[in-house]
Amino acid sequence: MPWVVERSGPFQHEASLTTVILSLKRALAIPGFRITWTPEKAVVSADGTVCQTYGTNQVTVPDPDGNPMALPGRYVTTWVRRPGGAWRCSVNVWNADH
Repeated sequence: MPWVVERSGPFQHEASLTTVILSLKRALAIPGFRITWTPEKAVVSADGTVCQTYGTNQVTVPDPDGNPMALPGRYVTTWVRRPGGAWRCSVNVWNADH
């Protein structure tokens, strides 16, 4: 599938930021592509510098006939607060619900 990030790096689980961005740009260019997240819970560290969110997601892509095909799943995201206060995604893991 064109929205899957290709693996790189010595342990075959690392992807460069450039690879992730290019993969997302390709995915967003697919007519009918859509992804949504529905958080179930967010847990913030006592010092306010790390947060984890988890919940459900849904990726919608066109099937071979061009009709929307929904792929439900679950996700966990770790966020890190940057200097200046902005949050940045540090780790995002998701899987399909099937």
